[in-house]
Amino acid sequence: MTIRITADKDAVEVLRDPAFRCAWQTLQERCPWTTVFNSPAFIETWYEIYKDQYCPVIVSACGAGEMAGVLFL
Repeated sequence: MTIRITADKDAVEVLRDPAFRCAWQTLQERCPWTTVFNSPAFIETWYEIYKDQYCPVIVSACGAGEMAGVLFL
């Protein structure tokens, strides 16, 4: 399993990456315990509103060719 940590401007760029977004969407569809607070609309809005107060951090885990987990800080 590969753990990737991205922060600040790199985290914003990751959110714009079509491959990351596709993997994220697939993960959400596979996980019955996901919530609206894990959705792209919520995360992007939160990062935009608090961009002057917090540095965005994304921790993602990939294994077997697919995203296994993602944590937005």
